[in-house]
Amino acid sequence: AIEEIGENRDKLKYDIDGIELDVHLTKDEKIVVFHDFDLKRMCNNDAYIKNLTYEELKEIKVNDIEPIPQLFEVLELIKNKNIILNIELKASSEIYSGIEEKVLNLINDYEIKDKIIISSFDHRALKIVKDIDKEIKVGALYQGFFDNIVKYAVDNKFDAIHPHFLDIDKKIVKEAKENNIKINCYTINNMLAYNYIKHLDVDMIITNIAKKI
Repeated sequence: AIEEIGENRDKLKYDIDGIELDVHLTKDEKIVVFHDFDLKRMCNNDAYIKNLTYEELKEIKVNDIEPIPQLFEVLELIKNKNIILNIELKASSEIYSGIEEKVLNLINDYEIKDKIIISSFDHRALKIVKDIDKEIKVGALYQGFFDNIVKYAVDNKFDAIHPHFLDIDKKIVKEAKENNIKINCYTINNMLAYNYIKHLDVDMIITNIAKKI
C-alpha cells in the first residue's frame, strides 16, 4: 500500500521488501492508484473512477485528507530504492481500454522492469501483458482451491501464483518450486495468519501489518 512510504521520502517507513498497490484508469486514461472501482467506501462518493477525469478525481480526497495519486508518482518514489513493486491490474482492457500497455509503457519510461511484478484476478490481463513483453514478471491472483494451478501457471507462462493464504498446501508449494513458480500469498492481516503461513515456505507474503511482522 502506498501508505508504506514514510514522510521522509528518501527512505521507507517500514523494513519491507516490497509494496503492493492496485491501479485503475480514469476517463481521460490516467493511471491512478486506488483499491476499489468506486469511491464510496474511502471517499463517501458514489462515482466510479472510470467515469471521472483525473482533474475531477484529484478534487476528491481519501478520508477527506489525501488525494488519489497517479502511478507515476509512486514510481518516482521507488525508482532508486531496492524494493519490489507489485502492481495489481484491477481489470483487463475489457473494462479499462489498453491498461496493460499503458502500465508497461510507464514502467519502461522509468527503466524499472526488474523491480516490478504485475498481478491480477483477471488473467486475461496477464496474458496480454506477456504478449506485449515476455520478460515482465506476472502473478495470477486467485481465491479458492484452483485445480492444477501450477500447471496452469506454467502453461500460460506466468511467473508466480498469488493465492489467498488459506488456499495453498505443501503439495502446491512443492510443485511450484519444482517448476520455478513463485508463491506470493495475500492478505496476512494478523499474527495468527502469519504464524500459519510462515511454515509453508512461500516466497512472499502480502500484508497490511508490516510494522508487526
